[in-house]
Amino acid sequence: MVEVPFKYVKDKMVSVRSFNISSNFADPDEKATGIELSSLTERLLKQNSVLGPMALTEADLKSTMATAFVGGADTTVSVARTFIYAMLVNPEAQRKAQDEIDAVIGRKRLPDFSDRPNLPYVEAVYREIMRWRPVAPLGIVHSTSMDDVYNGYFIPKGTLVMPNIWSMTHDESRYREPDLFKPERFFDENGHLNTDDDIIAFGFGRRICPGRHMASSMVWLLISSIMATFNIRKARDEQGNEIDVDDSYTSGLVSHKTPHSCSITPRSAETSKLIIEANTEASLFHGESASAIC
Repeated sequence: MVEVPFKYVKDKMVSVRSFNISSNFADPDEKATGIELSSLTERLLKQNSVLGPMALTEADLKSTMATAFVGGADTTVSVARTFIYAMLVNPEAQRKAQDEIDAVIGRKRLPDFSDRPNLPYVEAVYREIMRWRPVAPLGIVHSTSMDDVYNGYFIPKGTLVMPNIWSMTHDESRYREPDLFKPERFFDENGHLNTDDDIIAFGFGRRICPGRHMASSMVWLLISSIMATFNIRKARDEQGNEIDVDDSYTSGLVSHKTPHSCSITPRSAETSKLIIEANTEASLFHGESASAIC
């Protein structure tokens, strides 16, 4: 696990055109040419060559990249699967989000980060995805740094503590009908997004997910782009009847929706064109063919 991400980047170290996720990561030469390094690993390797005694060791680099890979890959897949499942069994929420995207953006381009403040219902869908089926239902284990007393219970230093994320995100005193998928719960009585934007799934305190801001942006972009271009529906059997999907999830640190049938189709000829263009860009970015979703 430590070797694979690092070796992959070293084998493919090439400069590629920037997708402008954040110009803050580009140095002046790259901004001027429109060419930006494609990953954090490449940037660190480039900086290492001029840092001399301050350079990170290869072991440091490998561990850093492995941490990012382990923390971001499986969790993102879990969220994506939950999103597809949620849209599958909540077609009205999917329709509302698509209507909002069409009204604000149209069908001639994909959503980008600048659209996020103008898509409140899509934002509510994102929040509800993260609440409804948290990626790590029991969170990440913590250890007490000193003796403590909580509600009359003595907790000695060094005790392993697991936060019950599922219980928190399904607390009926905070979320009415918590088992239902309801993006509307994140709107106030005036129809505006409320202030409940604390994504508990990212954890707490000093051990809160360090990549939460990037993760939030990437997941939002993922779900908004899918809703802009695809219709997600239940698959049908040979007789044309919809195939029901159960609510089963895997157990473990990271929980995944179990495999199920579904139908994912382009919404229109216009969105088909966007999909083809995005696939071409992905191929150029990675230097290889991009896989289709599903």
